[in-house]
Amino acid sequence: MGFFRSLTRLPDPTRFGFSSTSEQGGKILFGGSIIDSEGNFVQPSIVEIAPSAQVVKGELFGPVLYTLNEAIEINNSVPQGLSSSIFTCKPEIIFKWIGPHGSDCGIVNVNIPTNGTEIGGAFGGEKATGGGREVGSDSWKQYIRRPT
Repeated sequence: MGFFRSLTRLPDPTRFGFSSTSEQGGKILFGGSIIDSEGNFVQPSIVEIAPSAQVVKGELFGPVLYTLNEAIEINNSVPQGLSSSIFTCKPEIIFKWIGPHGSDCGIVNVNIPTNGTEIGGAFGGEKATGGGREVGSDSWKQYIRRPT
């Protein structure tokens, strides 16, 4: 999955939110800890928890796996909506995820992580995250002053 820039910026840096998961009735089936080495790496982990748990409603910054319909339902039920991603090689799953009844985020990715953007791409979210499209093709105009 990659590393985290800073473990101190996580809400529960000592356990990457896994203690919150346990407190809210979830079970850590695999992993669940920070790798003790240079860098900020977290073990790949599998957690089982109810979709209604508060920890699920936050920005997880990690992969979430359900059946596709459950994934779409849970993805769309949270207050945030900046970006989402799905990893698959099946075109029918891709089209469902990016379609009108799929992810309702501002940026919907396929087979790439949710972080990053490219210049000229309209980067912004929906719902409680994102307040516009800061990196659209005309965004540079806010930094210049036209001569008269």
